[in-house]
Amino acid sequence: MIQHFRPSRLILITFCLGGVFSSIYGQEIRDQKEAERIYRESLEQSKYNKLYFDEADRCRQLNREQKHQEAILSCRRSIAYAEKLPAGQVLERQAGYIQVGIAFLRQRRPKEALNYFEKGIVIGRSVLGESDVETGEIYFLIGQAHHIDGNTAKASDFYDRAERTIRAAYDEMGEDGEELRERYPRIIWHILQAHLILLEEADEEEKMTALRKRLHEFELAFQKYLKK
Repeated sequence: MIQHFRPSRLILITFCLGGVFSSIYGQEIRDQKEAERIYRESLEQSKYNKLYFDEADRCRQLNREQKHQEAILSCRRSIAYAEKLPAGQVLERQAGYIQVGIAFLRQRRPKEALNYFEKGIVIGRSVLGESDVETGEIYFLIGQAHHIDGNTAKASDFYDRAERTIRAAYDEMGEDGEELRERYPRIIWHILQAHLILLEEADEEEKMTALRKRLHEFELAFQKYLKK
């Protein structure tokens, strides 16, 4: 027997189905808007990625060409673009500060250089530790800035930190990455040389003697890398 629905029941079913379809349609609209938002963000990030990397390349090139005043302007622009990048791109944000610091350092403006190097260290703390070569290289730059500024004690401290950090990076590398294993001892050798010059300029005979001994021992241990 065919069952007949009462009109009131038909209206109720129609109303319920309308609510379901409305809910589904509403979800589709929300999904579409979310997809559009993600797409717009992706385009925005791509734009700033390109702007950042183009400017960062220009900044480093200007420093290499010793056009340091132009480099400062370019590197500052790269910092501004880096602030628009996703939060995880920490090293990109750090790099601009370090490059500005290098430009100031090469102009023998150590206080301005220190300001940027110290900001760079703080920015990188979330991803870089005391056994990362990047940290050691920044410590060396900070040491150089204090050296130029005539602060022997701080320069010596940061040269020591730089040496320890890059030695730790070398030790953690193990047997992998032979190309990098060759590079790290050369960096350490340059740090030791700069440190020795600092102590000679300050006429600190006792420390000079100890450092010369350490340098000699280092050269013997890593001569296969240093001769290349």
